[in-house]
Amino acid sequence: MIKNTDCYSYFGDISVLGHIAQTLPEALTHFEQILSVFDSVMIKAPYGTSGNQVKRVKVIDERLLGWIKNTINIQGSVVIEPYLNRVADFSVQLKIDQQKTILLETRRFLIGAQHEYQGTYLGQESNGFDANQMKLIHQSKLIFQKLLKDIGDALRAAGYEGPAGVDAFIWKDQDENLRIKPVVEINPRWTMGRVALAIEKYTSPKSPALWLLLNTKQLKKMGFSSFVAFADFIRKAHPLKIDISGDRRWISDGVLFTTQVGRSKNTLTVLFVGSDAIDYAERSVLRDTT
Repeated sequence: MIKNTDCYSYFGDISVLGHIAQTLPEALTHFEQILSVFDSVMIKAPYGTSGNQVKRVKVIDERLLGWIKNTINIQGSVVIEPYLNRVADFSVQLKIDQQKTILLETRRFLIGAQHEYQGTYLGQESNGFDANQMKLIHQSKLIFQKLLKDIGDALRAAGYEGPAGVDAFIWKDQDENLRIKPVVEINPRWTMGRVALAIEKYTSPKSPALWLLLNTKQLKKMGFSSFVAFADFIRKAHPLKIDISGDRRWISDGVLFTTQVGRSKNTLTVLFVGSDAIDYAERSVLRDTT
């Protein structure tokens, strides 16, 4: 893929690629090289979940040095790459079977301050993106899909069959041009993005939707003493509306809790359907969290 010159206009030049370091001296060398060009550096463990094992740094202190050594000893390597000015995260879900790889639609997802998964925009592919971001996604689609199918082939060749998710993001270069980092993580498993797509099947095709994980920190910022208090408020403010078409029932508007409110201690999952409900979520739930 690197031989295709269109890759540079969509994905940036090779200086933005990450490096795999299998020794501490190798990691430090890549760190210094990247820091000579970019403002800060991302150091990742090869295997992590939902933003764990990811460090954004400008200086390597003794504590971080110990983490790098330990990660290399346990996992065999670390990934060193430039920190890029990300503006929108998205993922593509894959179905990998014995013969082929099926690609599902792109969906924008949200992350928190520690790069942890926070939620997914549902409905049309464009939900959550602005016009320029969507234009870039469409322009790069053929090349990106070829890359995704190559990833599917590689997973199949390694003996894997089943669901997988590939995380990516849109970023801005120093000239304010939008680019795509096409592979941030490859997750050969059931992912939260895949769960979100399953939930999407119950929402009206005519309604935008947003599935969010709400934690206790966000709850307090919003002024609620408990998940129950929040549920009482939001159910009145955005009551659930159901459309019936033939034998299908769709959620067309309002808020639905996808975990039990009374039993949730640390995290509550919430589906916001319709423009008004999403607007509330973006203004109140997501305030200062991304």
